[in-house]
Amino acid sequence: FSTPYSRSAWDGAVRNLLETGEDGRTLLVVTLLKILINNQFHLVWPQVRECLVQTGEVGLETTAALAREKMRVSPETPLWQQQDMVQLCMALIAFGEKGRPHVKELAQARNWNIRKAVAIAIGASLDAALGHILIGYLNDPEWQVRASAAESMGRLGIARGTLGPP
Repeated sequence: FSTPYSRSAWDGAVRNLLETGEDGRTLLVVTLLKILINNQFHLVWPQVRECLVQTGEVGLETTAALAREKMRVSPETPLWQQQDMVQLCMALIAFGEKGRPHVKELAQARNWNIRKAVAIAIGASLDAALGHILIGYLNDPEWQVRASAAESMGRLGIARGTLGPP
């Protein structure tokens, strides 16, 4: 997975690891999450999120657990590794209906940095089903969360009918 992206190579590696059973699936999930929160591999983040979804419940639960841990230890300072949380939220969003409860949990975080990352992830993922979170963020006490929500809502142009007046 650390070589330049090749769909056939990735698909083969994923298939091989998934076929080995639960241990291979766990190894794949851990490897993919390490790549996802490593800025050196930003060019393959979309493929990593796609592969995580292929791992099923193990991928979903492990991603959610890592996101909760990152939420727990994230500082409330302007400088922090925001991209890690954004990518984890985008991975949870990629799981579709099953990932949304985890995103909603993160969206309620006391830490404004986490709420901001959730807003950015929703906009980057273009998931109109989570637009109600952005609407709620328009009244957030932290201006950076409000600004991120407004910018993300702008990206959800396809959902204008669903989002209504906001």
